[in-house]
Amino acid sequence: MADAYLVSGTAAEDASFRALADLTQALDGEENAGVVGGHMVSILCARFPSPGTVERRTNDADGGVPAAFAATGAPHERLLAAGYEAIDGNRYELVEENGAVRTVDLLVPTHSSKFASKSIDGRAFDSMPGLDLALARPLTVDLNVTLSNKSELELGVTLPAVEGAVILKSYAWAGRLATKDAIDLHSLFRVVVANREVIGDWRLDERPPRGARLDTARTLHALADQWETRPPKVTFESRLLVAGVRRHVARPR
Repeated sequence: MADAYLVSGTAAEDASFRALADLTQALDGEENAGVVGGHMVSILCARFPSPGTVERRTNDADGGVPAAFAATGAPHERLLAAGYEAIDGNRYELVEENGAVRTVDLLVPTHSSKFASKSIDGRAFDSMPGLDLALARPLTVDLNVTLSNKSELELGVTLPAVEGAVILKSYAWAGRLATKDAIDLHSLFRVVVANREVIGDWRLDERPPRGARLDTARTLHALADQWETRPPKVTFESRLLVAGVRRHVARPR
């Protein structure tokens, strides 16, 4: 029996979920590697159902991999063997017979607090802050996806636990201030509020925060400060995210 269930409604979403399945195969058996990005949030919200989460689909499948694994060329070769074409550095695409495109992006860790490009074995990778910490103690979810033609995908997905997902999405918000990242943070904090006892390790409320947790605390409390003063025009109740941050993330001193 699956731990989580998701449903696709379009051919584009089908392709995105098939890309997710291909990514899990490419990363199978590798330590400190897993699914990140939009699929990560959707799967966590399905694994820990919580009132008030906002369903959001993504067009691509993002994978976080250690630099040492990327340097072996193995993820590159595995995706090529699955029929993908290397498009640009760390992006891979496979065009299906119906014209839908499966897209996989690979990211590697950086010890900086900023996103950057990193060359590994002659290939350019986007490097993501917080990735090492987020995938140090991952979660494995048995996922069932019903596609738009009513067929099903069953796959085991390794991904960050909820705290790691919050850390990654906080860096994403700080780096681009995109609405989709605010939506994902809102949904993740709905999960924290409703399922705090069962989501696994949560240390963002410990004092004093250090490293990536300190960066995350600064970003989230700055967001909360801003939204308390000037509530944003968003499709969810912004005060719930503010309250979640205040309650579950220690404010840096």
